[in-house]
Amino acid sequence: MLSQYWSDGTFNDFVNYDLTSAYTIHNIKWQWFTSIFTYQFVHFKVGEFFLSISMLWLFGNILKNKIGSLKTLLLYFAFVTLSAMVFNISHWVFPVFSGSRGIMDGAFGGVLGIMTITVFFYGKHQLHVWGNMNFVLWKIYIIAILLSLIFVYKHNIAYIIVYVSSIYMGIKCAELIKKSELQTDRKV
Repeated sequence: MLSQYWSDGTFNDFVNYDLTSAYTIHNIKWQWFTSIFTYQFVHFKVGEFFLSISMLWLFGNILKNKIGSLKTLLLYFAFVTLSAMVFNISHWVFPVFSGSRGIMDGAFGGVLGIMTITVFFYGKHQLHVWGNMNFVLWKIYIIAILLSLIFVYKHNIAYIIVYVSSIYMGIKCAELIKKSELQTDRKV
């Protein structure tokens, strides 16, 4: 199916260059902009899909209790968009480290931002699973990042920059939420 002709190439070309956040020196076109929003829905590895979705479900559900469902969803989409922009800009800044072809697929960049905010507020909390099994949230966070190096990471400096920027933006966003809560508490 991937070798079937589609528009200007094959269906595989369409997925790789139009739906994912793909940056190559030779391939800058309008889809580059739209792919900033569509890349999160394309997963080339099953493990990557399950890791991203399960971590978004776990950490997003915890965070929504603090800030609400709509704000959690909006933050996720903001992190996804920012991750794609960081990915593409890093290719321009570091073309020698990017390899011949850079493709960012999957939602982990956005999920990592949500995970970071949640750990900022609830990192020491324990999840009780199956009776007496307890998992500290920050340990799940670390394990998820390590697993992402297996399932998500592609040998490309842009992925490291996305990871670092998602964590940084998550911390800054959590600090803003905390500051807003403190100002609200002072007014009451």
